[in-house]
Amino acid sequence: MLHLLYALALLLLLCGACAILAERFTLSPALLPLPVLSGAVVVLYLCGVAGFLRVGAVAVLLALAAVWVVGLVQYRPAGVAAAWKRAASAPGFTLFLGGAAFIWLLFCVQQPMFTQWDEFTAWGLAPKMVVERGAFYVADPVNLKASFTYPATSLITFLFQPFGPWAEWACLAAIDTLALACLAAASALPRERWAGGVLVFAAGFLLPFFFSATPTGSYAAQYVNAMADLPLAMLFGGTLCLYFAVGRRKIAYWLVALPLAVLTLTKDICFAYGLITAFLIGLDLWLAADEPCRKAFPKALLRAGALAVIVLAAFSSWGRYTAAVTPTADTDPEARERMETLAREMGCTHLTITTPQQHDRIIAFTSQLPHVLAGAYVQSPRCPQYRGFSAGSYRDLSRVATVDETLWSRLFLLNSEALCEEIDGLIGRLQAYRDTNAAGDRPALEQILAEGRLRKEENP
Repeated sequence: MLHLLYALALLLLLCGACAILAERFTLSPALLPLPVLSGAVVVLYLCGVAGFLRVGAVAVLLALAAVWVVGLVQYRPAGVAAAWKRAASAPGFTLFLGGAAFIWLLFCVQQPMFTQWDEFTAWGLAPKMVVERGAFYVADPVNLKASFTYPATSLITFLFQPFGPWAEWACLAAIDTLALACLAAASALPRERWAGGVLVFAAGFLLPFFFSATPTGSYAAQYVNAMADLPLAMLFGGTLCLYFAVGRRKIAYWLVALPLAVLTLTKDICFAYGLITAFLIGLDLWLAADEPCRKAFPKALLRAGALAVIVLAAFSSWGRYTAAVTPTADTDPEARERMETLAREMGCTHLTITTPQQHDRIIAFTSQLPHVLAGAYVQSPRCPQYRGFSAGSYRDLSRVATVDETLWSRLFLLNSEALCEEIDGLIGRLQAYRDTNAAGDRPALEQILAEGRLRKEENP
């Protein structure tokens, strides 16, 4: 219930700020939820990079409250009330506020949860870690991952639950709220009409049903939105709609730049989508200008180039990768240098240099053994009865059991010696747990558990 109350209060705070800003800059209120939400995500991202993510959440709330205070001072309460009334007459604004409130209420009652295995391994795991830790889900320097895992979806989730416990349904509702903000911008094209706005929001509401592993053209029974496909599509389209709705006013640059940055922070491939967006905007500035194309080209190139710089800066701030290079004593130094150069040119900022044998031993532990353990775990005859009895441990341990058996059997056999060594060690440690339980030896069991806890704390 606290999640719902906080979310509804934040929606009112945000929409009030949009109504006041629309009055200040003579814009349609429907155009502002997307840049305001995106601005909040950018603030959270900058604070998160500095290590003060929850401070960033407070800063966002204070900024939205400051807009209210300035509005009340400048326009008086009667003027703010009039701004709200004019905002309510904009179809996209009203549909955004009403739709977002409806989704939060519906999800609070229905309590939808993650169902796709990708949600458990990445798309839902990253927001969960960000909410629980109040910090980015940072990839370890030795892992082959980006420096931050999916910051955009994690931060929009964090914005709506920055101080309380994690809730899966609130994560889904927060991402839907961002999608509705994109639809609000789309509903203002070519001009605001209730019929058009309702159709746009109806299409957007149904869109997540088509993001699933079901055959092409069919629909999914589960409302799937936690993975990045929906935010990617919505932000890409919403940013372009925002640009074309605002036109060539100077403020359009900043309104478009904010969601463009958030788009780039959504997924690796969004770097390309961000550049495509900047290119399309530049093309419009050039070919649709009121002045001759030759004269308009330098201005269009400059503005589109500035947007491209924003995309590049956003991506390079989180899209850092690492690579492992495994030379042997017989490796040609020139060949090794070429591999290291290739890795750096691909964007890898950290190289781990190790031997093939050490690589295989570590991979057996970090990758292959967890897959063996997950597969053995779910083969328990009690596995089909887990529903209603698990608060998350089942999913955390079993999430990598959904393997491609053809691929992974080959990987296991190619590294059989190192993997068997790890399995033997695991069997021995499990036997110690089994023996202390069977003997009722609580001090010995506490000692084993403490050793495991301390090892994990030393190696988070």
